[in-house]
Amino acid sequence: MGKKIIWLFSFLAFGLIQPINAQNVSSKLENLVNKKISDKPGDKDSSQIIAADTTFNGLIKRVDYYAEQFNIIGTGLSAGFDTIDISETLPSIEKKIEDASAYKLATFRSLSTLQDYFATSQKQLDKWSNKLTLYNNSLVGMQEILCHLTTDSVFQKIPADSALRNRFFNRLNELGAKWHRLDSISNKAILNIGILQNRVSAVQVRITDFNDQINIDLRKLKEDAFTKEYDYLWDIKTNGFWLDFKDGIYNTYKINYRIFKYYFNYSYKVHLINIALFLLLYFWLKRNRDTIKKDSESAANIFENTLLTTKKPFFAALAVTCTIGPFFYYRPPIIINQIYLVILMFSVGILMWGIYEKWLVKNWFIALVFVVFYSFGNLYFQVFVSERIMFFILTILIFSWTIHFFKKRKTNIPEKYQNSLHNVIYIFFALIIVSIIGNLFGRYSISKIAATTALFTLVEGISLILFVKIITEGIYLQMEVGKIHINTVSSYLDFKNLKDRIGKFLKFLAIVLLIVFFTQNLNVFDVIYDDTKTFLTLSRKIGNTTFTFAGFILFILIIYLSTVIAKIISYFFEFADEHAIKTSRRAKYSSSILLVRLSIWIIGFLIAIAASGVPIDRITIIIGALGVGIGFGLQNLVNNVVSGLVMVFEKPIQVGDLIEVGDKTGTVRSIGIRASKILTLEGSEVIIPNGDMLSQNLINWTLSNTHKRICLDVGVSYGSDIDKIKSIFKTIVEKNEDVMKTPAPLILLDSFGDSSINFRVLCWVADIDNWLRIKSVLMSCIFEEFYKNEVTIPFPQRDVNVYIKDADQIRPKKED
Repeated sequence: MGKKIIWLFSFLAFGLIQPINAQNVSSKLENLVNKKISDKPGDKDSSQIIAADTTFNGLIKRVDYYAEQFNIIGTGLSAGFDTIDISETLPSIEKKIEDASAYKLATFRSLSTLQDYFATSQKQLDKWSNKLTLYNNSLVGMQEILCHLTTDSVFQKIPADSALRNRFFNRLNELGAKWHRLDSISNKAILNIGILQNRVSAVQVRITDFNDQINIDLRKLKEDAFTKEYDYLWDIKTNGFWLDFKDGIYNTYKINYRIFKYYFNYSYKVHLINIALFLLLYFWLKRNRDTIKKDSESAANIFENTLLTTKKPFFAALAVTCTIGPFFYYRPPIIINQIYLVILMFSVGILMWGIYEKWLVKNWFIALVFVVFYSFGNLYFQVFVSERIMFFILTILIFSWTIHFFKKRKTNIPEKYQNSLHNVIYIFFALIIVSIIGNLFGRYSISKIAATTALFTLVEGISLILFVKIITEGIYLQMEVGKIHINTVSSYLDFKNLKDRIGKFLKFLAIVLLIVFFTQNLNVFDVIYDDTKTFLTLSRKIGNTTFTFAGFILFILIIYLSTVIAKIISYFFEFADEHAIKTSRRAKYSSSILLVRLSIWIIGFLIAIAASGVPIDRITIIIGALGVGIGFGLQNLVNNVVSGLVMVFEKPIQVGDLIEVGDKTGTVRSIGIRASKILTLEGSEVIIPNGDMLSQNLINWTLSNTHKRICLDVGVSYGSDIDKIKSIFKTIVEKNEDVMKTPAPLILLDSFGDSSINFRVLCWVADIDNWLRIKSVLMSCIFEEFYKNEVTIPFPQRDVNVYIKDADQIRPKKED
């Protein structure tokens, strides 16, 4: 047994010194657990063994640790590594590179299409590369644990007792079979992952080279765009026209079908998003239409103002989806954009049918036919003689059609739109003329770009006008539904205010989308985007401060969004308070909205700083400078801001309270950061700084509740029955439902006047807003009851004696 111990120690010591790799670990572990050495004591190498029976538990724990790690590794290897999608899809990417290399690309559209096509492939390859790297790192970690078994220094100390030593070797022997199996599986997995990594890397290199070549060809086309690229149109030979046309269609179909198939599978998530968007819009419009039709008495009038969304909600939802849907894709190929454009035009045409004049709908579908032909022409990857001739004929037809249409229908253009539409038409004609001349003189790239830009941008602009109108009508329908269902969110919205705000945003969005469409049709969008991105992200310095324009714009944008969000939340809370039942101050939300707004602004400010990359130390300097400014010139502002916060926390007033401040009485409309707004009883709005609000005598009629005591001072003539008068007062007050039972009304004989006995009737009303109306009702009832019971309400009288001098008899004359 001593020799066995000596061998084990020698082996472990050797293992600690020599590097162990995955190929020789298996044999070493096998020798470790199977080697039979004599256990005779006194061998010459026995002095190398640290014989300590107390190490047995530590050894067993270490073996258990490896057993646990082997179980984890086994579980991970059993789950496997998901490389099926890589193995199945990678050959298709390799194949499409071979196919693309076989084509001679000669147009902007074809080069841009393949550039976008390979951009998506490169993105997919990057994901695969990262995925395979993670798998490889995981396998390397497993191998390190497996290899560490034979190099673990803990095994240098083995028990001196033979029984404990045998138990140790038995436990170690149990790991042998599992170790062999895990080592074999992990080695195969590393080999497979490595092969896939090499293939992915090779394809990435090829795509990079291909994209470099495409960029070179694009630059060459741009340089040669204004030079003579092809023969003059009158010099081209028409031999084999139809054969050329047939081959062009077939090759176009073949390569675009492959691109579409790949992109359709690659972007399935975006397809699902667009389908979900369409269904959401459709069911939203349909539900609102059906609700109004069923429950609203003014459904006919509402539907007259929402013809696009109520007559054909399906196509309205489809038009909106096709307008914004292409922007959800990552660099979609031309065929995807053209499909969306054709569907958009068809949807708009169906929407216009039966709503607008027939001549407009008719010409819209004529434009749709032209768009279909132009869209198909955009899919060509090469320039063919047949294509140039047909494109020239098609452009002449478009030019003739638009001139005829404009001359015949220019009087139908509303006067307020005439100037802007005339400018659009003139630009359209200019581009069409450039296309015709360019094709005639062999500048076919410029010709094609000019014609497609003119036609596509025109129809996209008209579609965007209807896009804005559809969204506006949808919001209007939702507002009308809100009037039916009072507790819905839409019931909290004011359509006129919302229409003005959202209308501006939608018009801005439409202009931005039109600019994007225009630059895409001109094939300059990518150039503008890349140059703008480079300009914005370029680091600049002012002194020791480094900044980028992108960070500055991002900072302003986040601050603006924070302000918008704060205003939206404030609007909902304030509207809710205005329409809530005024029973408890605790039910009020608007008075605490100042804290919410401040929180949103502070969070937005911090996010803006983090997102823009502004150094924190620079912010500290700015805050210090502001502190100096506050100390010298902003005392009043700070006083008002702090007073506003004090009012929020102490709540001496809340929005909706009836208060008196100085000589002003009114209802609190809002509590701002610097000042609060009060609506007086006369209808004027008074803005009072928060500091003045707290420094003056503040009377809050609704601090604890909305109750108010009404005092009625009524006088009756002397000689009246006092008990009867009190009974009349009591009957009137108790009969009125608006008068509170608790506290109980008081009927008091207040004083004896010069000509009347004065009574005072005291009662309470629950809502202070109605106290004047209730007082008027009570006074009217008292007057009627006094009249019925012949109770006299005295009024002041005076006796005037008139004396006439030099009269025989002086007779005083009494006048009332």
